[in-house]
Amino acid sequence: MTRSGSGATPEALPVPSSQLDRFRLRLRQRDRGTVAGAHLIRQRGQSLEFREFRPYLPGDDIRHVDWRASARHHRRDELVVRTFEHEVQTRVVISIDTGATMRLPEVAPKLQLARWFAEAMCYIAGRSGDSVALHALDSGQVVELGSSADRWRIRRALQRVSAAKATSNGGSLSAEGRTAKVNWTALERALPPGSVWLVLTDLYFADEAEVMALAARVRNAQQGSRWVVVVD
Repeated sequence: MTRSGSGATPEALPVPSSQLDRFRLRLRQRDRGTVAGAHLIRQRGQSLEFREFRPYLPGDDIRHVDWRASARHHRRDELVVRTFEHEVQTRVVISIDTGATMRLPEVAPKLQLARWFAEAMCYIAGRSGDSVALHALDSGQVVELGSSADRWRIRRALQRVSAAKATSNGGSLSAEGRTAKVNWTALERALPPGSVWLVLTDLYFADEAEVMALAARVRNAQQGSRWVVVVD
């Protein structure tokens, strides 16, 4: 076994691929617009897979009106439209907090648990056909995985992210091992509208400014039609 707080290869997730194969990532789009990105999202579109009937709404494509169903509808003069489903690729970005407090306690470091969670999510997303990237919350480094479900490749990427140190471009390390200033540029480029952002952190920060910076990024991401999940 390797020490998870060091730069050595992270310990393997103690769950076999056969168990993870039972899971898929599925998100249902919350509006009728098309969102570009990566990750397979079930949404209304123009595919051949019928979803349901619903009343006509202003702005609906008139070609989707089912005239026979409308004629049978119990409400006079109300049109009924067919809705369909198609799949588009969406983005999954997993940010991992690699600060000093994440490397505690030594017996079962929080960083190791975060690695295991990230490995499982990367594998499931890859098996679902999603595009995945790992992001070091402290240094700002982004490691692309694409739609790979290769667990050894995922583990090596996790090693790179966990060992990443802040630089002059990414930020300066504080006494507590946190970055006092993080460059968010790489993360912003990796998070197009419609993407999913998972943040793995223990929420222990050196000062209030860091908390406010992360909170501002979460708000901006949500306002940009992105799903944000913070796991502490």
